[in-house]
Amino acid sequence: MSFDLERLSYAAAAVNRSTMFVNVPMMLTFAFLADPIIAILFGEAWLESVPVLQVLCIAAVLWPVQIVNINALLASGHSRLLLYLEIPKKVLGIVLLLVGINFGLIGVAWSQAVFALFAFFLNAYFTGVHIGYGLRAQITDLVPIIVLASVTQFLVGVSFAYLELSDISRLLLAPAVFFVVYVLFSHIFRLKAWSEFVIRVSAAIHAAHSRASQSTAGL
Repeated sequence: MSFDLERLSYAAAAVNRSTMFVNVPMMLTFAFLADPIIAILFGEAWLESVPVLQVLCIAAVLWPVQIVNINALLASGHSRLLLYLEIPKKVLGIVLLLVGINFGLIGVAWSQAVFALFAFFLNAYFTGVHIGYGLRAQITDLVPIIVLASVTQFLVGVSFAYLELSDISRLLLAPAVFFVVYVLFSHIFRLKAWSEFVIRVSAAIHAAHSRASQSTAGL
């Protein structure tokens, strides 16, 4: 049983790092490009909703971690605990929503961001209690990714602030530049999530190639 929990803890940590390595830069990029995204999709009349979208992107940063923690608790046989945890989360979610409504859409968006943070702390704590991958370990895994992605986004944002580009040009160029710089920094600073991500992608490509070869050989 102890060995199974160790494997589950290791798997949860690896999945957390890999998914956050992708999700954090995606959400930061969406937040950075909220202005042209809204302008192109809905028109300039909707530009006042840009801050709302940016806050929702911040709230969505931790979403993959919530899924990993919940699945880890389910896999360790604590489905009843998850049911109990939903009670305080739902109560807090309703309270935050009622408070946020008083400040309009931006208040509702921030209520979701605060709720996401609370849910992360709660889920991570009990994941630590039951499988040994707790709050401190998860923060240790996530902080380097968040810091690196934030620094990269800041540098890209400052660079693009001096360029006079159309909305479409920004949508096309900014993600590409961010991707190159982010991967370069991840390699230079030897980010663990990057190494694991490369291994997983390589393994998936190799597996797909093997299946394709077997299918071809069977014809």
